[in-house]
Amino acid sequence: MEQSKTQMGELVDFHLNRMEIEDKPRARHNLLNVFMPTVLEMESSGNYQAVNIPQKGKEATSAKGGFQFVAGSVVPALNRLERRLGKQEWGADLRKHKDASKLTPQQQQLIFMADLLEKDGSDKYMKEVMKGDKQGSMDAYYKLHHTAPDEATTKRAEDLFGQVYNADDKEITYRNSMHYKNQTMEQVMMETNQVASDQIGKQLVGFKGLARTLQLMFGLEPGSNDEQNKGGY
Repeated sequence: MEQSKTQMGELVDFHLNRMEIEDKPRARHNLLNVFMPTVLEMESSGNYQAVNIPQKGKEATSAKGGFQFVAGSVVPALNRLERRLGKQEWGADLRKHKDASKLTPQQQQLIFMADLLEKDGSDKYMKEVMKGDKQGSMDAYYKLHHTAPDEATTKRAEDLFGQVYNADDKEITYRNSMHYKNQTMEQVMMETNQVASDQIGKQLVGFKGLARTLQLMFGLEPGSNDEQNKGGY
């Protein structure tokens, strides 16, 4: 009996079909296992409970959670998610407190991906992300998520995206992932309880290269959020 799609799988596949993406496994891999963990590291160093701490001389913002959603962007992101997947049982509370750090890692990943895949004019940027293009992925980050990067942010992004997207074994990693136990990427994601991000080592068991590179680079150790991730998407 075939297992039903996860919420993330359903969300991503809707947009891949809408954009008429031909190489869906590659697109999923680059969205979920490369781009999203990189943005997570950029925004919070992988800390889903992060709260914005301003640099000296600057005011604090309302940014919270792994992807540092400000209060004003939380509800639009939730709206985009619920437009495609229906009402979420945690959605009503989120509309009240507007604090992304109160969501589980999985819920934060969902609103992040829903938001970027459906913002006005996002298709041209997200298609580059799906291709695995470094500059296109940085542009997507700047234009769709961190819309006012300062010099320090730009420098950090260039360094971090450069390390990830210039990895020598990236293409080998992709080919290996395509043949993991002769399953499709969607089946692999379901078997491993979905998306890399905070569980890269555990969720990409058997993958070589990039997954291990990200695990070592970011310190994203397996099982770091097991309790919060129980139950799946």
